[in-house]
Amino acid sequence: MSQASQTTEPTGQIVWRSAWIANPWFDSIFFIGAPIWAVAIATICAQGWVPAPGATDAVTRFGFWAVVVSTVFTHGHLPLVFIRSHANPKIFALYPARFTLVPLALFIACAVSPVILTFALVLGVWWDVYHSAAQTFGLGRIYDMRAGNPSQEARSLDWWLNVVVYFGPILGGATLAPHMAPFGRFEEIGFVALSQVPAHAEGFAGTLTWLSLIAGAGMCSWYVWRYVQLARAGYAVSIQKVTLVAGTTFSLLLCWAFNPFGIAFMAVNLFHAVQYYAIVWQQERKGGVQKRLGIEDAERAGIVLFVGMLLLGTVYGLAFVANKAFDGPQWLASLFVTCTLMHFWYDGFVWSVRKGQIAKS
Repeated sequence: MSQASQTTEPTGQIVWRSAWIANPWFDSIFFIGAPIWAVAIATICAQGWVPAPGATDAVTRFGFWAVVVSTVFTHGHLPLVFIRSHANPKIFALYPARFTLVPLALFIACAVSPVILTFALVLGVWWDVYHSAAQTFGLGRIYDMRAGNPSQEARSLDWWLNVVVYFGPILGGATLAPHMAPFGRFEEIGFVALSQVPAHAEGFAGTLTWLSLIAGAGMCSWYVWRYVQLARAGYAVSIQKVTLVAGTTFSLLLCWAFNPFGIAFMAVNLFHAVQYYAIVWQQERKGGVQKRLGIEDAERAGIVLFVGMLLLGTVYGLAFVANKAFDGPQWLASLFVTCTLMHFWYDGFVWSVRKGQIAKS
């Protein structure tokens, strides 16, 4: 097991690089351990053991904390991508059109066309699943590179594993119906055939469950077998990545497949968002954002960024929840769906640029 790797500088000096992205305690809490403790917190809340303002029973107490998580984390983490894109001068300079013209065009299209808005809303549900898989994949690949492995070695193996463990429990588990529910919106715009997708999916639920079980068991077996082969051939197995993948797989299987106590959406969205808050804070508190803020002291810049992230996330989340509750105008829904899709899209290519910097830091 590799805990750190060494590289040789042009001078011939050997430089050791930590196997952690930040440090052991930060990674263990906010990256690797997040899936496990998020499930524990959601379970405790579901039992009604955490007091809540105005709540008189377990159901209302859980409902209160589910709304808090939805506001601050699930929806609140979405606008944080603009800190990685627009607030970082180096990143923004690479894709100025993507960061200005594309979101404007998408917002206008959704604001004037209910059809485009509906397709965008449904797309967002399933892109969210892929985006979450990509985040775990990205963290795992960074741990691999920090262990000293080539960036492309076993890359497709990791990608397929994350896709299967994220999508499989949804397609074959207890939460398929909620993920299919947005298709019902198509009936409102005259796309009746598409609105029947949830009913057809329910009819094939048994088949989907078996296919998911076979795909999941097969992928996990293949993954372990291939990594044993790679390790024997000299591949440095990162204990950080192994723990991250194992904990995430267990949490996803428990939540999406079985949804005990109704904790699935709360738990999965909580750990994904916490990881994202940690990624943004860890990577953007120095350099780009620090320059934007004009703060010389890195520690002070980190505090300002942390407070700013919480405020931005909370305000956005409150606005999102209020709009959903009071069924606001189409232009406001278009604004939120634009932010959601840009979060998924921007984060993908920001990761591709930043992963090398993270691996070498």
